[in-house]
Amino acid sequence: MFSTVTRATSRAGFKLGAVGGSRAALSIGTARKMAKEAPANGRRVVAEAGPTTYAALEARLNLSFGDHGVMEQVCTHKSYAQGRVEHNERLEWIGKRALNLFVGEHLIATYPNLSTEALQDVQHSSFGMSSLAEVGRHFGMQAAMRWEPVSREAPAVGLTKVLGKAVQALVGAIYQRQGVAAARSFVKQHVLSRPVDVEAVMQIKNPKVMLVALTRQKGMEYPVARILKETGRFTSSPVFIVGVFCATKMVGMGFGSSLKMAEHRAAKDALLKHYAKEIKDISVTGDEPDVKDKSNEMGHYVSKFTSLFSWGDREVRILILGLDGAGKTTILYRLQIGDVVSTIPTIGFNVETVVYKNIKFQVWDLGGQTSIRPYWRCYYANTDAVIYVVDSCDRDRIGTSRDELASMLGEEELQEAALLVFANKQDMKGAMSSAEVSEALGLPRLKSRQWAIYKTSALKGEGLDEGLDWLVNAINAK
Repeated sequence: MFSTVTRATSRAGFKLGAVGGSRAALSIGTARKMAKEAPANGRRVVAEAGPTTYAALEARLNLSFGDHGVMEQVCTHKSYAQGRVEHNERLEWIGKRALNLFVGEHLIATYPNLSTEALQDVQHSSFGMSSLAEVGRHFGMQAAMRWEPVSREAPAVGLTKVLGKAVQALVGAIYQRQGVAAARSFVKQHVLSRPVDVEAVMQIKNPKVMLVALTRQKGMEYPVARILKETGRFTSSPVFIVGVFCATKMVGMGFGSSLKMAEHRAAKDALLKHYAKEIKDISVTGDEPDVKDKSNEMGHYVSKFTSLFSWGDREVRILILGLDGAGKTTILYRLQIGDVVSTIPTIGFNVETVVYKNIKFQVWDLGGQTSIRPYWRCYYANTDAVIYVVDSCDRDRIGTSRDELASMLGEEELQEAALLVFANKQDMKGAMSSAEVSEALGLPRLKSRQWAIYKTSALKGEGLDEGLDWLVNAINAK
């Protein structure tokens, strides 16, 4: 899992005071509108281009050259007026080399495992002329450009090249006028902050073979694929989740409708984690990111659930059981990721393993269809607790739910297991109360077992917190 990186946001929409007796107030929206209304062919000359236009452009770029003629030169392509005015070719020449240096330094530092060839491909695809042109368009530079078509290329293609070269010239002007530090800062903020798709330029045709070669080169143990989770193996729509391990360390994970596909994706994931691994640098002078954690809601149940199981090296095993449609899988993933996910009926089982401070616990979600329930007992061994989920709105099958619970609790392997009942779907009209569910299941008659019942809504996440609090206390009391 990669860490997130906060990228600096370009400043735009500035208003300036008097500049040379006039007021610059050309917004990006106005500039883009002017560019859109420019003729499709012929000379690209903006009627308003002049000191005010270039002052406004400097403001949007948060630059100050002290001479608007510099920005005019940056925006003048050599094709304009057949070279009779000062154009940006020399500035472009300087800027291109400065950009190559800054981008190269950034890529080498950020992706230390990428080959030189791959680094060159990333530089070309992510920081080439098209990307630079997008930077120019973002600030509305096209409205100030002066150029003429020099070939039979479509105007849009020609403008992309002209804008890209103008951004190179802009970097050259900053480098020449304000120094290398200012040029580097500008490139970092407006060019290097753009997303990089390393996977798109990597040629991974046979990831399993490549992964074996990589582990051999690094002196690591031979990679082994293991099934982490599966559902529907004997149906027309199976799903497998596979992890690739080197010794005890999982280096990649993948899913698929077949084991072969899941292994392929897991090996590819391992390769990308190695080669595309980023060393993040999120600090930008004068614009430090807000690092406040905004994922409290999503991570609440994850931290709550994982904090329950910090008992040395003990592995805690929990089963989530109940009839089909009760909400078992929804609860599992609400606990696992703190959010609601779309689910399909579980054919077989889902299992989630969470590691917290080197402590591992497993939560098994077993399918609840009639044909699957007889196989529940195959998973009873070494179970510490059972979470039994009941659909509080399903009055017709509450008797069936009671019978299955009684049969399960009668198994010798579950005699010491704590029982937590979730009276689920309390957010729906007509739901039975927790007291009604408790009586219908016969819970008050359980004299020699730790048990509790909580009303819950898996969709809203209500009641799960209280149930988990009870569960940790029950297991700790053993």
